Amino acid sequence: TSGAWGTVLTDIVNHLPASYGNQYYDADRITFGHETTHGINSHLRVNYGSSTRRHNGFYVLENRGVTLDEPNIRKSAVARYVPAALRESRYGTYVTGQTAWDDTPLYLFDEWIAYINGGEVGVDLVKKSLWNTGWRDGVMGQLEFTTYAIALGMAVEAGDPTYFAQNTQFKEFLAWNIRRSMAVFREGSKMTAFTWDKQDAYYAQLRTGAAGGTLRDFVQRVYGSAFLAEVFELSPL
Repeated sequence: TSGAWGTVLTDIVNHLPASYGNQYYDADRITFGHETTHGINSHLRVNYGSSTRRHNGFYVLENRGVTLDEPNIRKSAVARYVPAALRESRYGTYVTGQTAWDDTPLYLFDEWIAYINGGEVGVDLVKKSLWNTGWRDGVMGQLEFTTYAIALGMAVEAGDPTYFAQNTQFKEFLAWNIRRSMAVFREGSKMTAFTWDKQDAYYAQLRTGAAGGTLRDFVQRVYGSAFLAEVFELSPL
């Protein structure tokens, strides 16, 4: 029943048009939320946004959907901006893999949003005492994809500087979801259901380690020191 789904999963399922049926259903509720988000994103991409240029769509909960024009870079261009020490298990699958989507760099945002929404589902279920399936990798995906999303921003700035300079929506969407992703990660990573020394080590590299330096420099330069300090729990610079 939807009551056992919690608020976030119910929100996601209710925003998938009924015509899609139950094709995204999964007994794992985080996966259910993740895959259903992909379905909604696809619907937004096909039915909304620019009629003259390629674009993508994203559902970010609470009746909020966003469309973004695709920047003129290849998805594969993102790889060089991902530090080797931060290339985790999903890197080969999504960043260098999925080559059919190489002309669609915002494919990485599609995955990022699905991981964030899935993480929100898990955190919501734990908070409502509805999580009863033991330990799971619940919020590492969104942390890992925050790295890849920042790297995407760096690749867009270098490869399509006009888009980066003029498309305020892209830059604001990146910042808004970094903030959302890290807030959910901080909450979820402390929950017994999702705690994991591997993700703690990864976060330490991204937050203060040498490996994350280029990413932090980009975030600070584009969004400012206060934003960097907020999203990565740093003392104000």
